[in-house]
This record gives sequence, C-alpha cells and structure tokens, in this order.
Amino acid sequence: LLTTSLNSVLIGYLAKFDGKFTKKFYNLITAALLLVGIVAALACTLVSHVFIRIMYPDTYEACRPYFLVANAGQVLYFISSTIMIVVLRFADEKYQMQMNVLYTVLYLVVVPVCTYFFQIWGLAYGILAVNLTKFLIVYFIGLWQLGKRNRLQTTSDSDGEDMDAFTRPGQ
Repeated sequence: LLTTSLNSVLIGYLAKFDGKFTKKFYNLITAALLLVGIVAALACTLVSHVFIRIMYPDTYEACRPYFLVANAGQVLYFISSTIMIVVLRFADEKYQMQMNVLYTVLYLVVVPVCTYFFQIWGLAYGILAVNLTKFLIVYFIGLWQLGKRNRLQTTSDSDGEDMDAFTRPGQ
C-alpha cells in the first residue's frame, strides 16, 4: 500500500529530474534507501511489538522472535522495488519484466523449501533471502546499465555527436 504511493511520487520527481545519472549518484540513492530501510525495519519492529501485544496478546510471545527478520524482508522488497523505479529511468524496461519473473521463480522455489525444512523460521529467512537477492540483482543491473550507457556516451561524445543524458540504448 505504501510502496505504490511513494513510488508514484518518485516517478514524478524522476520525470522532472534534469541532472545526469552517474554511478556515484546511483550509489548515493541506493545508500540513502538502505539507510531509510534500516530505520524503517527497526521502526516496524518496534511498532510490531506494541501492535501485536495490544491486538493479539495471546500470540505475542510466540510471534516476537520473528519481527525483525520478517520486517527486514518486507523492507528489502520495498527498497528493491524503489530502486527498480530508479533503474528504469536509464535502463530498458525489459529488465523489470525479467526481474519480476526471476523474483517469482526464486520465491516459489526458495520460500516453500525453506518453510518445509525450517518451518516459520524458514519462511521468514526464505523471504528475507529472496528479497535480498532481488535487491542485489536490481542494484547490479543499475550499475551495469549505467556503465554501458556511460561507455556509449563516451563513444558518441568522441564522434562529435551530442547524446541526451537519459537516452536509453536502442532508442
């Protein structure tokens, strides 16, 4: 629910952004999102302690050990989706579909297997692992596409052509 709203705002800012995406800027955005993610995971964990204790006092003690891992997994999903929005600003859209298909396959393979062998801990850590994998893949796709675009810009600049900072390869 929150992801859609925040990503819509981010899309608006990216559409108006006139600057140049560099690896340094991309890494800064990623680091900021990770920092926000750490704070969000900790905040969600604290809120989970209060909310579950009040709303479900009978199950609080049983649920308590899973809060941090479960919240971290969900926050990583949010961060990955947000970084994908940024990556789509300078990369081909096909990577979004490929990432979503890969994520679905990973989820359907890893999470049930982990859950089968390690029960609820397997579910929590399986989701965390899949979302961490998604984050890393999206992050590295962004780095790769920025490097590829920068090489194309360097080549076109040396030929005397002017290339728009946001032109995607193949357009």
